[in-house]
Amino acid sequence: MYALSIKQPWADLIVLGHKTIETRNWNQARIARARFLVGQTIAIHASKTWDKTCGSSFGVRGCVIGIAQLAEIKIYQNLGQFADDRDLHLCGADCNLILKPGQKKIGFVLMDPERCDPVYLKGRPGFWRISTTDRAKIIGLAKPH
Repeated sequence: MYALSIKQPWADLIVLGHKTIETRNWNQARIARARFLVGQTIAIHASKTWDKTCGSSFGVRGCVIGIAQLAEIKIYQNLGQFADDRDLHLCGADCNLILKPGQKKIGFVLMDPERCDPVYLKGRPGFWRISTTDRAKIIGLAKPH
């Protein structure tokens, strides 16, 4: 199983089913490496970093808090497509739309989220592998939101 570290409050909103697209600015090579995860269940890791644009902090951090199925990787071709999905990714007008050369704005479409009791693990950038032991803990604790 792989995990994706996501800042709070976004991680909580994903496992509660309120946010169904997680956005990133990634280059084509990184996107290609992630495509094999489409259709698989991934762990949602609440990173230790809080998104300061969201006001005061809440929610646990530095742990896996749930799982979801990675249904699709969307590549936004223009700002209009990105704006059309605003109710799904919850990025406001101040969202980071500045791309470095070679980057694309992408969205990980997530389905069937399930919350679990926190499993404290150190996060990493991008998708990262979870040990078999930790995977068993996460799956055993998961429950529909």
